[in-house]
Amino acid sequence: MGSDRGRSAMALALALVLLLVGVGVNAQNCGCASGLCCSKYGFCGTTSDYCGKDCQSGPCSNSGGGGGSPSTSGGNVGNIISKSLFDGLASGAESSCEAKGFYTYDTFIAAANAYSGFGTTGSDDVQKRELAAFFANVMHETGGLCSINEKDPKQIYCNSSYTAWAV
Repeated sequence: MGSDRGRSAMALALALVLLLVGVGVNAQNCGCASGLCCSKYGFCGTTSDYCGKDCQSGPCSNSGGGGGSPSTSGGNVGNIISKSLFDGLASGAESSCEAKGFYTYDTFIAAANAYSGFGTTGSDDVQKRELAAFFANVMHETGGLCSINEKDPKQIYCNSSYTAWAV
């Protein structure tokens, strides 16, 4: 990983951690109080007019929202990780990266929702910490969403002659 790209990836991961772990999080686009949805016109509320189609942030009832206060009884990771936040992380990958365009918001949400409880259990803070830790690790392991495949996969990581840990 190049030093500039590495610093950019780590800065993005740190920004994600700070954004997700902050106390008293407000809706990202409108300044709505926690627990309220931001409508496509920038108004705050809790009815389907605010939380339905084209909801920008908060506990949206569609998959397009993000940043609000998700239910502690489970829910959608998309209520915490907005498309704009994800796209901001992915935009750090240089155009020459093999993974440019490979990692998308929709595939992330589909994969996250395939694992029951991932980023959707516990308090709001616990959910945000879990997702922040996940993205910090992903950003590190992929070089800022730049790699798909492991670099130098032929490298031997284990000493097969040391059998103390063999099964």
